[in-house]
Formats: sequence, structure tokens, C-alpha cells
Amino acid sequence: MSDISEVYYVILQGARSQPIFNSDDDRRRLTQVVGRAIEACQVRVHAYCWLRTEARLAVQSEEKAVGDFARQVVDSYARRHERETGGAGGRLERRFRGVPVEGQTALLDLVRHIHLAPLKYGLADELDDYAWSSHPVYAGRAQATWLTTEVTLQHLAHADGSKRLTYQEFMQEGLEAYADAMSPAYAAASPHREEAQGRDRCGAGPISYLDGRGTFFR
Repeated sequence: MSDISEVYYVILQGARSQPIFNSDDDRRRLTQVVGRAIEACQVRVHAYCWLRTEARLAVQSEEKAVGDFARQVVDSYARRHERETGGAGGRLERRFRGVPVEGQTALLDLVRHIHLAPLKYGLADELDDYAWSSHPVYAGRAQATWLTTEVTLQHLAHADGSKRLTYQEFMQEGLEAYADAMSPAYAAASPHREEAQGRDRCGAGPISYLDGRGTFFR
């Protein structure tokens, strides 16, 4: 991979906003497709989460390689799904969003944002209950050889300049901030109360790359 690279928040959406997955087999299928696309396109993936109608990833590479990676995932998942199930293959939109992020703090917040998504969408009551993200890998309860975790964990070691943060402590901070943002008192007082009441924002604080601006690849 080239040294000239950025981290992108890549969002793949279900075709016509329909669910991407019908079963855990579908989720395993997408996980395997992503692993092969990482190797073929020479990109790094720092985090991922499979939701009902979206697949979210933190991908690092040059812009063109990120576009190639996303297209390969979309096309390969469609072909494999059609071949193995006999169903229609177009489960992911070919148009997708890739939003560049800058700096190690932004990467940390993006990883946490991706991992908190199942709670925000009501897919799990506890973070550890959700198997279809990279959170279990970071927590040491699962393996994914294609996932790049060391960059995030190295940044966490010096995140506040005074003490070493573990991944679990970092996520706990995000969970507490998210709980505060969902409280009625916060929602009533906040000038961004619509966001506090469930719009898709990072519970750990404002992040500019989540405001809808970004690059669309075809």
C-alpha cells in the first residue's frame, strides 16, 4: 500500500434501502468478501459493523484504491449471494459514500462511532452482545486476520497524554457519553436535541465528517 493514504469512513447501503442480510450466513458471506477485497486492493480496514441496511467500515488507502475496494465488495457480494442462494444478487447499492477523516483522534472516534452503531439502532442492549462488528476483535474475544487493530490501539496508549487507556476504557467513555446524550434532560437542553434523540451521530461528541459532507465514488 502507498505511503500516501487517508482513512475513509465508507458506508455501503442496501439496494433501495432494503436490508442487506436475511441471515447470519449472509453476514458471514459479506465478512469473507471484505477479507478477500482487502487483500486484492491492498487497503487496510480499521473497523467495521454490519447493520440491517448499511455496512460501515474505516478504510485506509489512496482514494482510488478505496473506490476499487468498495466496488469489489459490492460486486463480489452480489455474485456470491446469487450463486449460493439463487436469489437476486443486487443487495448493495453501487453508489456509496467515502468520507475522508484526518488525524489519529478522528480515527479513534470513527472506530468508536462504528462500534457503537448497534446500540444506537436497537440491534443490541449491550455492546458485547453484538457479534457483527470488529468490537469483539478489539476486545480480544474474536479474530479477523485481515483487520488492522494495532494502529488504533497504539494511538489509545497515548490518547490523553497522561495515562494509558485500554480499549475497554475508551469504549466505556463513549458508552457513558452516549447514555448522557440520550437522557431527557440533555435532549431538552441541547441545541442539537434532534441529534440527541436518535439521529446518527457519534455519542462521544461532535465529529465533522459525520455531517453528510463527503466524496461519492461510482
